Amino acid sequence: MNDTLSNGNGFFTSQNQAIMRTILVCDVVESMVWMHENETVAVSQWQAFVRKVKHNVLPRYGARLVKSMGDGLLLEFDPYVHADATPRAAIQAAHALHVLTQSQQAFIASTQRDTDQHRFQLRIAVHYTAVTVGEDDIYGHGVNLCARIAGLAGAGETLISSELRDQLIDQLDAHLEVMGECYLKHVDAPVRVYRAGKASEEPILMPVREYNTPLQAVVAVIPFAARSLVADAQLAIGEIIADGVIGQLSRTRDLNVISRLSTSAFRDAILSDSANKVTQIESHLGANYVLSGSYIALDKKLIVTAELAKSKTHEVVWMDRLEGDVEDILQRQSEICHSIANAAHWAIFNIEVQAAVAQPLPTLESYTLLLAGIHCLHRVGPADFLRSKDVLEALITRHPQIAISRIWLALWHVMCTTRGMALAGPQGVNEAVKHTQHALQIDPSSSLALAMQGFVTLHLAKDVSGALGILDTATAINGSDALAWLFKSVALSFLGDGAKAVAASARALELSPMDPMRYYYESLAASSALAAEDYARAITLCQASLKRNAIHAHSYRALITAYWFAGQPHLAEQTAVQMLRHLPQTNIENFLKHSASHSFAFGQKMAQAMLGAGIPR
Repeated sequence: MNDTLSNGNGFFTSQNQAIMRTILVCDVVESMVWMHENETVAVSQWQAFVRKVKHNVLPRYGARLVKSMGDGLLLEFDPYVHADATPRAAIQAAHALHVLTQSQQAFIASTQRDTDQHRFQLRIAVHYTAVTVGEDDIYGHGVNLCARIAGLAGAGETLISSELRDQLIDQLDAHLEVMGECYLKHVDAPVRVYRAGKASEEPILMPVREYNTPLQAVVAVIPFAARSLVADAQLAIGEIIADGVIGQLSRTRDLNVISRLSTSAFRDAILSDSANKVTQIESHLGANYVLSGSYIALDKKLIVTAELAKSKTHEVVWMDRLEGDVEDILQRQSEICHSIANAAHWAIFNIEVQAAVAQPLPTLESYTLLLAGIHCLHRVGPADFLRSKDVLEALITRHPQIAISRIWLALWHVMCTTRGMALAGPQGVNEAVKHTQHALQIDPSSSLALAMQGFVTLHLAKDVSGALGILDTATAINGSDALAWLFKSVALSFLGDGAKAVAASARALELSPMDPMRYYYESLAASSALAAEDYARAITLCQASLKRNAIHAHSYRALITAYWFAGQPHLAEQTAVQMLRHLPQTNIENFLKHSASHSFAFGQKMAQAMLGAGIPR
C-alpha cells in the first residue's frame, strides 16, 4: 500500500509524518438553536453557504476544505499546493467567511417576515500547528486545540493562537489584540490567544487588561442622603448608616470595602447625577460596586431606601426599602444596617457565581473567580462543587504567587473526602497537603493558610492533637479569623473539651454573620454543642443550618445525635428518614471510614445514635 500522498505540486509527504500547517476552524454560533427553530431552512442556509465557500473563498486564498460537519468547517492552508496559502491568507479568508455570512443573513432577512429568527453567524479560530495529513482528514492535538479556541470566540469574531501570531505582522496583516492566557478544557497549560479584527457586539473574551484586577470585589458605600429637611440632630444619620453597613461588610474576607472617609465626597451629589457619579467612583476609588441610598426621618421613625449598582454598567442589581426606629442605627447590631449589608453581600455573590457558571473561565475577572470558587464550593449540587475546582485551578494558573486560591482548593480536596466522593483518596490527600504547604511558603503568617493546614491535618491525617496545635497558632496570629476558630472548635469537640469547643464556635459565629458558608459554621458549631451535651443548642443550630442547605450530611448527623441523646428518639428517627431521602448512600461504615472522630467518644456516640435512629450499618 502506498504510504505517501501527492500534495498536488510534485511533492510527496508521508501519511504519518507531522507537518506544519495553518488551519482554520469555524462553526455556527448557537447552532442547536439555529437548527431547532427551522431545520429545513437551516440546512438549506448551510448548504448554500458551503457552496459559496467552495466557489469563492477556497480558490482565492489557496485553502482546502478538509471536512464539513453540518454546522462547521475545517480548512487547511498548504503553501506547497498554493503559494498564496499563507497565515495572512488564512486571516483574510476568515474575514471573507464573516462577510459571506453577513451578506447571506441580510438576504434571509429581506426575504423572510420572521425578523426574530436566529441569526446565522460564525465564530472562527486560526492556528499554526503540526498536523498529520490523511487522505480525507488531518489529525493532531493542534486540530483539537484550534476547535477549543473557536469555542471562546464571540459571534463574528476570529481568534488566533500565539503560534499563528508569530507568523503575522500586527496592523499590516491584521489588527491584533492580546486576550491573555486562556484556560481550555482538557488542555494542561494555558494558551495565549489574540483577537484578529473587530470584537463581537457581545464578546466572550475580554482583552487581557480587563482582568488584571484585584482578587476581591471592591465596594464603595456612599453616605446616605436626606430626602427631606431634617433637624440638625439628624444630619449625621446618613453617615451613621454608611458606617454601620461598612462595619458589617468589613467582617467578611471576600470583599474589599472602601472607607467612608474616601466616599464622603460623593454624598448628596449621587442623587442628582447618579450615572456620572457612579462612573467617577469607579475611576477615583476603583470600586466594582457602589452601595448608596437615602433616608427620611419622621420623629423617631426612619425610612431607608438602598440600592447596589455595578460601577461599569450602572446597572442596579439590588434595591430595597426598609423601615425602623432612629435608635436602631445607633445600636452595635443595627437591624437596618445588617439587612442592607447582608442583602448587598449576597447580591454580589450571586452575580459573580452566575458569571462563573455561564461563561468560559478565561473571560472572568480574578475577583469573580475567587468569589465563585468559594461559593460553588459550598453549593448544594455536585456540578457546582466540581465547578469550584475548575474555577480555583484557573485562578492559581493566573496568579501562581497568591496564596488564597490554593487555600480554598485544599479545602475542596478535604471536602471530597468528607463527602465520600469517588475523587477522594490518597491523591486528594496529597493535593490538599501540597496546596496548604505552598500557600504557607508564599505567606507563612497567613492565619487562613494555617487554619486550612489544621483542617487538612484534622480530617485527612486524622491527627487531632497536631491539628489543634496548628489552629492555636492561627488564632494567636489573627484572633479575628473565623475559620480558624471554627476548625479549632471541631478539634476540641473530638477531644471532648465541650466548654472550650463552645467558646471557640461562638467566636466563629460572631465573626461570620454574613458568610456564604453560614450553614457550614452552624453545622460545625452544633458539634461543639454536642460535645458540651447542650442538645437544645445543637438542635437549634442544626435546624438553622438545614434551612440554608437541606442536604448537608453533617447537619443531619448532628441533629440525629442531639435528638437521640436528648431523649427524643422519634424525632431522631424522623430526621434519619429525611437524611436517607436526600442522601440515600448514607451508612455507618462510610461515616466511620471518613470521619476523624471515629476513634473518639464523640464519633462513637454519633454512630450509636445514627444506628439507633435507623441509618443502615
